[in-house]
Amino acid sequence: TDEGRAAVILDAVIDAYLTQDSSYKAATAETSLAALEERINAANIYVKEAEKALDDHAISNEQINIGIETQALLTQISTLENDLAAIKILEAEVSRKYTRNHPNYLSVLDERAAIEKRLEELKQEGSSLPVTQREFFALSRQLETAVEIYSRLLVNAQELRVLQADETGSARIVDYAMTSNFPASPNKKMIVTLSLVLGFFIGIGFALVKHSLNNSIRSVRDVEALGLSILGTFE
Repeated sequence: TDEGRAAVILDAVIDAYLTQDSSYKAATAETSLAALEERINAANIYVKEAEKALDDHAISNEQINIGIETQALLTQISTLENDLAAIKILEAEVSRKYTRNHPNYLSVLDERAAIEKRLEELKQEGSSLPVTQREFFALSRQLETAVEIYSRLLVNAQELRVLQADETGSARIVDYAMTSNFPASPNKKMIVTLSLVLGFFIGIGFALVKHSLNNSIRSVRDVEALGLSILGTFE
């Protein structure tokens, strides 16, 4: 039947869409993975360069003694620099949602100003430290950052490999096409019922209109209403 054929065609379209969605998902993951592997290779090179720079610095400076207070100062500077980078990213996100006069935007600006002020104070305080100590700590932080980025990229790559291996797409089917034993249109019962109701009210309306337009005389009162005299009546 036409209904059964339509259901078969719709089911075929649904299956084709699911296959295409799954293929698109795998292709997107493959493209992203290829780009990510390039970044992993670059990050790996960066880690090796940071390690070499730290080793060379340690060799050229046979003994570097960093005190507890100096270590704490440099750690605070490094932490505040990371906080400043994070608050700049947050400011960019907030700027897309609010104006500069919005309380949320002003709060982010105040927090950024406080971080920048504190960072400048610590840098002024750390400017008196020996150059070798500052260079050693900077290279150490550089190596830690490189390793952290490299590890994070490896995790992202693993997630993409799992996504690529997954054969299911993002689309989900709620229901497949089904045929019904009763036609959706026309609804014969509703049509008959409405026809009877409309016919009844139209008939009543027609009778009322016809009665109001009828000028024939039916009783003595009709004659008196016209202001005429009655000579006699027939019974």
